[in-house]
Amino acid sequence: MLPVSLASLLLWLGLCIPLGIFVPFYGAFVRVRAHYQPKGIQLSSEDGTTTTWSGYSFIAMLKRTHRIEGWQGLLKGHVPVALHVLVYCLYASLFFSQDNIEKDTIVRIVYKPDGWIQALLMQAGLSVLTLPFHVLQIRAVVTPYVLNYWNLRRGLRILLSGDERRRPWLLYFIPGIFLTLVLSTLGSLLRTSFFLVFLRTISTPSQFSIITIIFSVFAWCTFTVMLVPLEVIFVRLAIQRHQGQQTSYEYVIPGVEEFDDDGEEPPTYAQGSDDVVELRTELQPYNSFIDCVKSMYWEEGWRVFTRAAWATILTGLSHIIIP
Repeated sequence: MLPVSLASLLLWLGLCIPLGIFVPFYGAFVRVRAHYQPKGIQLSSEDGTTTTWSGYSFIAMLKRTHRIEGWQGLLKGHVPVALHVLVYCLYASLFFSQDNIEKDTIVRIVYKPDGWIQALLMQAGLSVLTLPFHVLQIRAVVTPYVLNYWNLRRGLRILLSGDERRRPWLLYFIPGIFLTLVLSTLGSLLRTSFFLVFLRTISTPSQFSIITIIFSVFAWCTFTVMLVPLEVIFVRLAIQRHQGQQTSYEYVIPGVEEFDDDGEEPPTYAQGSDDVVELRTELQPYNSFIDCVKSMYWEEGWRVFTRAAWATILTGLSHIIIP
């Protein structure tokens, strides 16, 4: 039998092609959540009429991205996503023994005597370890600049501020992002656990209980409703770059000195002057989790917290298959 680490590497290589299909959809719902659309803002069309663009429409975002940035724009972020998945596979291999690789699943981990502790440690460690990759892939999706695979230095200059390149751990101190990560991790683990309780109840006649089924379904729905706004908030916070003692949204239009020593600005994906998404660049950055929630609510309305809710629901179901 192959070593677990080698099996994880082969699994990652096998996932590279499916990731090419997944990334455009991932990028679309990241843009939907990142798009800043204050109340009452309207766009003027070419014929002079005024229309409102529903930036939170998933299909509209896919079409808009393809129209403005082409296929390259749709595939933005696939390198950070692939690295994220690689770290996930290697990390998960630490929790599955060589002898029990086929028997140790998240279902059995949760129901072991110490399963809750092991599952919590696994999920918490994975979330903390992959947070920088998550931030990078969100920024890579939203940036209008071309990210050259063979010029890592320039790519990091586009995605990270000078402070973040010198001190990468500052990504963990983006205001509010760690609290959002903790709440999301706990919510995701509890949601998965209650869904597993539901599956075990309906599949075991001796443990069948209507009350347990209703309670587990209610709990799963509750944690899903809680996770939807948390994932929107995480995207909004992740695109803030650390600048000195404060954070800023200016990363998407950084000064030319950020790019290269010669100050040469890299090309953009967009063919015209339009950007795929509008960011909150003109206002003060969010300085905490609470400030982010309040600002989003008062500036954009409560519907902003429901963007791409279907993606959160599908992710919850996929965790049962791919723990």
